[in-house]
Amino acid sequence: MDALKKELQQLSKDPILSKKHRNKKLLVYLVRTLIAVTIIYFLWDYDWVKWVLYIYIPLNLISLISILGWNYFLNKRLAKTQK
Repeated sequence: MDALKKELQQLSKDPILSKKHRNKKLLVYLVRTLIAVTIIYFLWDYDWVKWVLYIYIPLNLISLISILGWNYFLNKRLAKTQK
């Protein structure tokens, strides 16, 4: 039981759960999205670009939700396991 508590405490200090890591991922997400929007803007005259948006937008939103929600989910599970 002590080993489990020590492992959970060590896991809670993991850099993946840190705010700094989340902000870094969010910055990379924003840069990637800005690049995609720029490319879409310049290629808007092609018909296939409009169809690509049907794929790109949901994938982009899933990525954003995973960046913002992953820490909340992991911290919630960690707290539940510690109890």
